[in-house]
Amino acid sequence: MSAKTAEDLTLLENYFLALNFPNEGIVPFRILAREQIVWDPYVVKYSNTTTPFPADGWKDSSKIGHPTDTSIDNIFEITDSSHIYQLMYGIRQSDVRAYLTYPEGKTRRNIDAKSVSAKSDFGYVDGQMSPYDNPKPVSEIWIPKDVSIGFSWYNRSSVSQTIVVKWLLNLYSVEVVHDVDVVEKILNRRMECRIATVGGIDSMRYDISKVWGVEAIPFGSTREDINEALRT
Repeated sequence: MSAKTAEDLTLLENYFLALNFPNEGIVPFRILAREQIVWDPYVVKYSNTTTPFPADGWKDSSKIGHPTDTSIDNIFEITDSSHIYQLMYGIRQSDVRAYLTYPEGKTRRNIDAKSVSAKSDFGYVDGQMSPYDNPKPVSEIWIPKDVSIGFSWYNRSSVSQTIVVKWLLNLYSVEVVHDVDVVEKILNRRMECRIATVGGIDSMRYDISKVWGVEAIPFGSTREDINEALRT
């Protein structure tokens, strides 16, 4: 059964999580602890000096900065390799669209025939799909260390309005799983584990071995392949 709410996707302690890096493979983790953080409300500014978005107003992709502390230009920055964010969000206005860039500046949710561009009628999450008071799984994003995400915003309304967002964060403390038997079962889906793709189906530059001291493990790997990746 598919997940209906953000709570359905929240992982518990001692659960397994595998981040899937497209064209590379998975990195398996055990969840040691978790903490839920709600940022509500968060007001998206149209510019440095203007808060309301004009009618049909578009804002190019940028990181989500702290609203009052200008020294923090990315509130979703992870600085600890043993931490991972699971982010979901709701938008107050039903006719406001959010377009993800991951890493910041690289469009996601593209179709093969065309990439997302300004005011595209695809590749977005709006306030109807993920309401303010009930953020939906369609908005889910996984953020490990050294990844910056961004959003473009579009006010489709015929009137000016202030864009307000609720950010729902699960902060997980994790450890890499080095047990070959466990990893083999995860790869073959013989052990309960959430496998979550990072970013989207297109690969991205990310130094897995620098962050976690292992290599990604491709689907279909043998025990020998798994053991070699975990020994890196």
